[in-house]
Amino acid sequence: MPLSVEQEALAQIKRARQILVLGKEHADTDTICSAIAVGLVLQKLGKTFDVVIPGFDQRRRPAFLSSSIEIRSQAEAMRALHLIVDVKDVPLSELMYTVHDNKLEIILLPKHGQWSPAQVEAKHGAMYYDLIILLGCEHAKSLGEETKHILEALQETPVINIDHRPSNEHYGHINLVDITHSSMTEHLGHIIEQWDASMIDTEMATALLGGMMARTKSFRTGNISPKALALSSRLVERGAHREQIVTQLWRTREVSALKLWGRALSRLEQDPSHGLVWTTITETDLIDTQTEPKDLEGVVDELISYIPDAKLIAVLLQRGASAVTFLHAQAPLSAVDIARNMGGTGTRERAVFTYREAVTFQTATTQVIARMKEHLPTITR
Repeated sequence: MPLSVEQEALAQIKRARQILVLGKEHADTDTICSAIAVGLVLQKLGKTFDVVIPGFDQRRRPAFLSSSIEIRSQAEAMRALHLIVDVKDVPLSELMYTVHDNKLEIILLPKHGQWSPAQVEAKHGAMYYDLIILLGCEHAKSLGEETKHILEALQETPVINIDHRPSNEHYGHINLVDITHSSMTEHLGHIIEQWDASMIDTEMATALLGGMMARTKSFRTGNISPKALALSSRLVERGAHREQIVTQLWRTREVSALKLWGRALSRLEQDPSHGLVWTTITETDLIDTQTEPKDLEGVVDELISYIPDAKLIAVLLQRGASAVTFLHAQAPLSAVDIARNMGGTGTRERAVFTYREAVTFQTATTQVIARMKEHLPTITR
């Protein structure tokens, strides 16, 4: 009997020597929890692995997640470059190197004679990782602009592509994509149960339930299915720390952050004809409330929960006369497609760009909103 796609993925994992787990750039809590859960699975299987989310800010890591799995912001070298010199007739005496003006100079001193440039060969070694697991990466661009060296590895290394979004392009060698699930962690939970449900201990159950609750706003979104609720019940039975998750996600807001939210909500504007909602935060707001830009993350999440008709949500943060704009798009819109027109990066759901073409922040806000509206009619039709 042929193996199921889930069994094929597990067999590939068990054969792998060195595994790279990759989450998308601008990862949400659901993706972060998925990365930790996969790391815990690999840990139980005795595998050697690295977990990487490009540009990951450690301050965004929920406290309820296991501390035994490290999330790195960038991948190690994907493979080495080998310099080969024929020393048969001209033996080596010393090897030295220096770095100057960002250039590496390797100095080879022969015992006698000399080498010619023709006797020096450069070639790549084997890929460091022999398996890549992608989490929530709809397409290669989900990894961001700073990970071009990883894109080459995707062409030469077996890839397991795990996602629940219908926009996923199925570009893995093994594609575990199921659009009936409400979150990455729900999808992953069902997969792990098929592999071996006994692997789901308290730490893993907490990671999976945490991602599910974050993604669905504690099961308040409209795409919750009976199988999602059944899975959450099984995770609680396996020891998931539900109260700790709730406290971390929704009950630990500092007064300063709430003050910042208040200012953002007081300036909320909406264009129903485009499904666009936006607000602004000034540098003075950050100073007065003693907050940082990271404290704005919850604002977007709350807007998504309470304004379900919004197709595109924008938070514009002042930087002098410039506007750093954080976008969140609902399907079928793509945040990165809109942001890319203004030099931004991100994913279909979240993106960011900086608009520097105005004299004042107020003018920048007006121009950014106008430019976004230019793209919305074409996209939403």
